[in-house]
Amino acid sequence: MPFDFDFIHLKEIDSTNNFALNYITKTNPKEGFCIFTDYQTAGKGQYGRNWVSDSCQNILCSIILKPTHLSIDRLFELHIISSLAIFKTLYDLSIKELKIKWPNDIFVGNNKIAGILIQNVIRGPKLVSSIIGIGINVNQTEFTTNNSVSSIKIEKGHDIERNLILANLHRNLMTYYIDLINQVPNQLIQEYNDHLFYKNNEIQFKTKNEDLKNGRIVEVNSSGQLAIYSDDKLQHFDFGEVEIIYFE
Repeated sequence: MPFDFDFIHLKEIDSTNNFALNYITKTNPKEGFCIFTDYQTAGKGQYGRNWVSDSCQNILCSIILKPTHLSIDRLFELHIISSLAIFKTLYDLSIKELKIKWPNDIFVGNNKIAGILIQNVIRGPKLVSSIIGIGINVNQTEFTTNNSVSSIKIEKGHDIERNLILANLHRNLMTYYIDLINQVPNQLIQEYNDHLFYKNNEIQFKTKNEDLKNGRIVEVNSSGQLAIYSDDKLQHFDFGEVEIIYFE
């Protein structure tokens, strides 16, 4: 199917994010420019974790934005709109039990179906561009990872056209991005929290220098900190500061 946005389609690449970062140093692509591939040889998730995907089965893409209006302390808002765009794309397929797992994943029940990796180009105090890397499990049904994983085909029971998913994803991301430009961040963070994985549920958590504690997930704030109620007080944690253990 034809796309209504500029794109490069590659059969194989190490990483769409790597390609996009190199691409913007040599060219000046429009906002919304998309790089997508059938296979990544070195796909990455958050914290350098591998993102493994079979060839021609899934969505593996990077979308270039130029959110120069955002101050550095608002970077998490890009995670918000990316998560919401994936959520809506899957919700519109009538996939049930969708949740946004802080900070970068979309889950169906207790199974991961999509992930996000955002890389920003910052010069001095200014955000110049952002690469929104997105992976969505579409038609793959067998996975080598030990983690709990799902896909659109597993949930729906049949194959689905990847280009249709990509077109809808791109449209949803750009729609939420326009909302962000139009200064509605409070509405966006509220929508994000409405779909937050394990919100108001009990978990266990551990920080680097502390023992395992019991707590309850409350929300994610606009700075991207996870709020956990524990020891009769609300505590806030940044990415990587806390390990969460979810009860199944």
